Amino acid sequence: LIRRYPWRVSLDTLIGMFSESLLGAILLLIIGQVLSLSLRHAGWMPSETITMAVPTRVATAVGFLGAGIYEEVLFRLLLLPATFLALRALLIPRRSAAVTAVLMTSLIFSLAHYVTPAGGETLLSLTAFTHAAQQVATTPEAWFGFGFRVLAGIVFAVTFLLRGFGITVGCHALYDLLVGVLMTPDA
Repeated sequence: LIRRYPWRVSLDTLIGMFSESLLGAILLLIIGQVLSLSLRHAGWMPSETITMAVPTRVATAVGFLGAGIYEEVLFRLLLLPATFLALRALLIPRRSAAVTAVLMTSLIFSLAHYVTPAGGETLLSLTAFTHAAQQVATTPEAWFGFGFRVLAGIVFAVTFLLRGFGITVGCHALYDLLVGVLMTPDA
């Protein structure tokens, strides 16, 4: 807009972005399956089931699309660069700051899935995250989901750094749709 370049949408670009996002979503499915098989092979596989009170698949799909966009704005577009800049301000070398920022935001991303506000605290309060960390640490059934979400956070962060925000959102939303809508049996 500032340089007055024409704003055009190319079908080839959209197909490429969709394909790349779908490959990322499939990669996450594979990571989840490998993690699950590894834990089963070790003789331990807690079940983490999520029940939803959403009446239709369309409503579920819309919710997953929104969650993918919201989470990527919060964790990759805002928190990842802010964490990186804070680490750089502490004079941490660029590469170390990038790796640390990816790991920190991935841990926070995973932990955020276990935050439930109690006693008037907000979702983003330190107290809520502390309670969530205690819940995960003391609930073996949550370890698989927590570990997988950390890995997913790393995949999303690396995708964001290498490919940009659009591909990351597409990957996250398509993964959520694949798992939450297409791979979930009818209620």
